[in-house]
Amino acid sequence: MGKPKDPAYWRKYRAAHPSYRERERKRSAERRAQGLRGDRSEEYRRRAAREREQRTLEASLVVPPLSGHPIIARAHEAVLQVGLRPSRMAVYLDPLYEEAVMSAALAVISGDDPVEAARATIRAERSWRYRTAPLIPELIER
Repeated sequence: MGKPKDPAYWRKYRAAHPSYRERERKRSAERRAQGLRGDRSEEYRRRAAREREQRTLEASLVVPPLSGHPIIARAHEAVLQVGLRPSRMAVYLDPLYEEAVMSAALAVISGDDPVEAARATIRAERSWRYRTAPLIPELIER
């Protein structure tokens, strides 16, 4: 069956059993004397600082280019300017993101505006996804 989980039960229990509270105080004093996790506020502060640092690091991360080539890096920047962010689950497996980067890279090479090229690719893909893709299951069922 296990122990009760209701906090009210344990408040009543401690009130009815003062010896229990006294044993707990002695045990806590002994652990503190041995240096076993008495006051944990410093530990909590360090953990919070570590997590805060990790969050700021994750927020500042920009998708690393597929290669170190400046054209690909510029294409990544153009796609990020459009507002398309890669999936946090799998950075390089989002086909729309990769397609937009490649069309932006092609635009950089050909001397066109990479941001506009990425926008056009995203617009065309989303148009297909939302208009044509839902029709395909209906066509297959026939």
